[in-house]
Amino acid sequence: MVALMILGIMMMGTGAFFAHAMNLIENARSSRVALEAASARIDEALTAAYDTVRDANETTTVGEWPATIACAITERSAGTPVYRYKEITVTVTWSKRGADHTVSLTGIVGRR
Repeated sequence: MVALMILGIMMMGTGAFFAHAMNLIENARSSRVALEAASARIDEALTAAYDTVRDANETTTVGEWPATIACAITERSAGTPVYRYKEITVTVTWSKRGADHTVSLTGIVGRR
């Protein structure tokens, strides 16, 4: 009887552990998909003509969760107008089970 009770307590703990582990794996997968989406936007900016790189927002999904991708462009200068470049920050925000999650990547786009 005592052995069954101890076994039951261990099984409950193991079940809670696996539920938590599955949630962590799902969060990691969502973050990876969001980072890949942000990286793809930066790659698009790097291949585009310098003057066409502008702020942009779009909606998409991260896995099965609705998400927003925001690209913010900031004009920068290294002290002279000759060395101008654009800093692009891509932020992916998604909601999952009532909680908001965000990842950001920053890149630099220079004149060619």
